[in-house]
Amino acid sequence: RGVQSSEVIELPNWATTALPFTSSQTLPFTVARNSDTFDKKAVEEGIAIHKLIEIMADAPLDIRVVEGQRWAKRLKLDPNLPERLHTLLRQPELGVFFSETAQSEVTIGGKNGFSGRIDRLAITDDFIYLLDYKTNRQPPNVVGPEHRYAQQMAGYAQNLQSAFPGRDVKAALLWTQTGQITWISEAVLSQALDQQHKAMA
Repeated sequence: RGVQSSEVIELPNWATTALPFTSSQTLPFTVARNSDTFDKKAVEEGIAIHKLIEIMADAPLDIRVVEGQRWAKRLKLDPNLPERLHTLLRQPELGVFFSETAQSEVTIGGKNGFSGRIDRLAITDDFIYLLDYKTNRQPPNVVGPEHRYAQQMAGYAQNLQSAFPGRDVKAALLWTQTGQITWISEAVLSQALDQQHKAMA
């Protein structure tokens, strides 16, 4: 079953497998936060890079770089960025997230007023694949169950599994500055979900 990007879906429980991976592709700083100070320009650049990734991911492979260069100019980004993004998008570890069956910016809604928008979503017969872009200058060394990103992905996973039962969830974070992808383990996501339930009790 496919999921359309405009579809709002109702969504418990889930699992992922941790497979650490760091790309050699270096992307520009898009940090929006330095200590407790927010950088408006960096926020705007992060949004622009996010948009460029989506445009390139959805473009036909043979014109992906050209399309990316056209949009990079429009978005006032580094003209060399599309080439680096093209290499990143072709990494095997990211293949399922940018396949023809994957969807971008999928809005979901669930129980207890939960709502969110997933940057990339792919659903197969056996798995639910979730990818979220992050623009931090320095990705955390560990994304533990208390981390807000683990909490976020746990919420997505729980709700999606109720809509697509019988599937495990594989969730990852893509750090747009470094090209690093962080897979969040089943244990971390389960613990994050437990923390959410305790907080609501």
